[in-house]
Amino acid sequence: ADVGIITNISDDHLFIDGIKSLEEMAFVKSLVVEAVKDKGYAVLNADDPMTPIISERVKCGIIYFSQNKDNIILKKHLKEGNIGVFLNNNVICIGRGEEITPVSNIVDIPSTIEGKISYNIENSLAATAGAFGLNIPPEAISKGLETFYLNEIQNPGRFNIYNVGNFRVLVDYGHNEAGYRGVLEAAKKLGAMRLVGVIGVPGDRSDENAIRLGKIAGEEFDYIYIKEDRDLRGRNPGEIARLMEFGAISAGRSRDSIEIILSETEALKAAMDNSKPGDLIIIFYEKLEGVLDVVKKYASVKVKNKKEIVRKSKVKGA
Repeated sequence: ADVGIITNISDDHLFIDGIKSLEEMAFVKSLVVEAVKDKGYAVLNADDPMTPIISERVKCGIIYFSQNKDNIILKKHLKEGNIGVFLNNNVICIGRGEEITPVSNIVDIPSTIEGKISYNIENSLAATAGAFGLNIPPEAISKGLETFYLNEIQNPGRFNIYNVGNFRVLVDYGHNEAGYRGVLEAAKKLGAMRLVGVIGVPGDRSDENAIRLGKIAGEEFDYIYIKEDRDLRGRNPGEIARLMEFGAISAGRSRDSIEIILSETEALKAAMDNSKPGDLIIIFYEKLEGVLDVVKKYASVKVKNKKEIVRKSKVKGA
């Protein structure tokens, strides 16, 4: 490869295939950058504590990226005349030694929703670093960042927001702690009256992982629908759901604000049927196609009903 990118190391797949620690996960993921040509670049996250482990295995050039321009690893790297990508007053910049080239203000990057989505700021930094490592000029990188949208055409199933009558549905593939926290951090900035969660976790994750995600949901959502994947990955039906319920209750969420509906689409339908004006329903999905079918059918009914109400009011007033 000419460029290899590792955005971060998380505990998402711990205890799967014999991986028991973040250090072991870093070792496995380092294969991405070990496959890069000698004259290529490994793009690494200077903000991730596992990055030093990975950097030791890199044989090509390195481009570090960071949301903090004062990151120690980044500053040392730039001082040595190397390439780094970082934020400076909300502007993504490419640095090489003391030379700095501005690329884009994060407010102008649609995928960050005016800088509200921290993890997409991180992804934009990584994308900038990777593109620059491929000799793509900053002007072209800027255009790419500023014309990439969170919709089902360009980025299906990743923070896609649908307006459905008087509430909204946010569709995302969050399935680990980082995903949950990242989406919720951004969602809280969107001005919803209530946050309603339709949540689940793959069955091959540990009990502790399922409980922890349930706890996060219990802390952040006003109402929770717990569903399960169709592929239970060795679990019994309802097993993962009960673990997540336990986590939510341990976070202080009352039982009367939690429902277990194992079918993903039925859980989403229930959330939409019971919605209140101003709600933001967040579904962490398994199967995108089925979820979008439900959302779009519901939205079309809402639009049809609204048009019928308008038509009848005009007839009544005639």
